[in-house]
Amino acid sequence: MNKKTQPKSTKNNKLLAVKLQQIAIPDYSEKIISGQKYVRWGADNKFPDFLQSLMNRSAIHNAILTSKASDAFGKGLVISDEAKDVLTKAFCKHPNPYETIDDIYKKLIFDYVLYGSAALNVVWDADRTHIAELYHVDTAKIRCGKKNERGIIETYYFSNSWNKSYNVSCTEIPAFNPNKRIGSQLLYITDYRPGSEYYSLPSYSGALTAIATDIEISNFHLSHLKNGMSPSKMITFTDGTPTEEEEQDIINRIQDTYTGTDNAGKMLVNFVNSPERTPQVETLGGDNLGDEFIQLEQSILNQILAGHRVTSPLLVGIRGENQGLGSNSNEILEAFKVFVNTVIRPIQDTIIKSLNNVIKYTRGYQDMMFEPTTNTPVDFTFSESVLTQICTKDELREMINLEPLEEEQKNELENE
Repeated sequence: MNKKTQPKSTKNNKLLAVKLQQIAIPDYSEKIISGQKYVRWGADNKFPDFLQSLMNRSAIHNAILTSKASDAFGKGLVISDEAKDVLTKAFCKHPNPYETIDDIYKKLIFDYVLYGSAALNVVWDADRTHIAELYHVDTAKIRCGKKNERGIIETYYFSNSWNKSYNVSCTEIPAFNPNKRIGSQLLYITDYRPGSEYYSLPSYSGALTAIATDIEISNFHLSHLKNGMSPSKMITFTDGTPTEEEEQDIINRIQDTYTGTDNAGKMLVNFVNSPERTPQVETLGGDNLGDEFIQLEQSILNQILAGHRVTSPLLVGIRGENQGLGSNSNEILEAFKVFVNTVIRPIQDTIIKSLNNVIKYTRGYQDMMFEPTTNTPVDFTFSESVLTQICTKDELREMINLEPLEEEQKNELENE
């Protein structure tokens, strides 16, 4: 009886590549599933979670988002015409028992900057004649219902967790409609974007890959310090050529252990049928991978700034080499003017237009409108001593975003 022999490889040497883990950018889509009342936001219905992850993990991206939201909020909302009605004044101060109008405004702006959309919960009074309360709603917790035959979204769905693909527990909320004043309604604030019928991508969507790359570069540097295995190596096994199954098992174990930015490594596994040779670990010339990543950082930074349409990195607190704030005051002021007109104003206009569309249905409305305010960077052209000579105290306070002094405070300072 002949023994079954293990088939031998037709080659003495086998060189196998272990692939690196790749950055996963989720596919953006508006997916309609049969049997589900809502439209998925992203293929896995978790696109907002991905945007949150980018914000939390990229220092550059987070700084830009925070700066844009802060500049858009400015000093808060102001009312164009003084509200004489007591109820109107009270509503403007506190549209609900827990938030001021500025609290809601700030949250709406941040959601809009992060997700490209924002949501406002409108609550009508008992007789359904006027709006009684307004609440901010986290946009990530909202999904759009399917459009009707006229192409209008009549219903939205709220859930604290959209992690499940099916059987999600969600609450139905009618869309804001002054002609159908039903208890609680939702005003969904978004912009038109070609190719999107339900959700809107954020303005920085073109820089998503650059932001993810920035995160992976930082992760590489951290992991390179933590891990003992140097990158760019080839391991040669000299105890014979294993079977196909054994090869794959070894490769899988090495890949799980050493590849990707979490392990800061890449390698080739080489099986050699030469017992007389000792095992070898060879460098393939990639030990300077960290330096290569550093060279990428400036390119990545430029792409992220372009994606956010930031006219100067100094506006968001990012300085290049040999760049000081004092020597670039004129650049900051000019860049800020362009940034306000091209980026900040459109954000403010979108949010305030929606608020003004709602506020006119409140009790005691008197043709008033909300208007935005904008921060102004301090002009460092003149020294402090010169500014104190040519500016009043109120002008100086305005430069640093402080309210003017009351008359009593002015008298006290003059008497000191």
